[in-house]
Amino acid sequence: MPVPYIDIHTHDAVEQEDLFQLQSLFLQDFEQNPSLNYPVTAGIHPWHAHLFTPDEAREMLERNIGNPYIVGIGETGLDRSIHTSLAIQEEIFQLHIEAAEKIGKPIIIHCVRCWQDVSRLKKDTSIPWILHGYTGNLQTTQQLLKKNFIFSIGSHLLDRRAKLRESIEIIPIENLFIETDDTNVDIREIYHEVALLNNMPPEDLKMHIFGNLKKIFGPIVRA
Repeated sequence: MPVPYIDIHTHDAVEQEDLFQLQSLFLQDFEQNPSLNYPVTAGIHPWHAHLFTPDEAREMLERNIGNPYIVGIGETGLDRSIHTSLAIQEEIFQLHIEAAEKIGKPIIIHCVRCWQDVSRLKKDTSIPWILHGYTGNLQTTQQLLKKNFIFSIGSHLLDRRAKLRESIEIIPIENLFIETDDTNVDIREIYHEVALLNNMPPEDLKMHIFGNLKKIFGPIVRA
């Protein structure tokens, strides 16, 4: 089987022969779907942090994170664009960090105008921290690379004015994923743009991203 395109974060998976999509589910929705039998990531989104007490969130995580079909914890994180206080969001986010550490699974992070806050919370850990939908500028990227974050790049890169385009040139290929999130953009367009900015053939980029998937998530897809 040829190496597929990898979409590391999508909310609307559509089966295609040359594409593997890692679907992101809200943890409360995952819990209501006991027949699910394919790999996903799941967590309490910061938009929903106010819906659960810390005890409720902890118990829901404990009930579910050991499920073998949950291969990553999240998306979870911090978001300054919503009304829920950062204190409440951070408390729920911290529970995910502890759960990911305990179970040994990567954590998928939603971060909106909270780069410094998320960086502050990242301690010495062997758990990969993946910043999904990353849009940071060159200076932000340089700071985050010092703590070995992994960057998942989406359709924002296709905007020729995006400061993110400068960041692509300094992100090591082993710290990179590509995603579509909640858009209907063809993942191949993003691959093409990343390959162009890195001056490499798209097929080589596919191999690298597939290798990153195996390294961080294990053998969840064959090629």
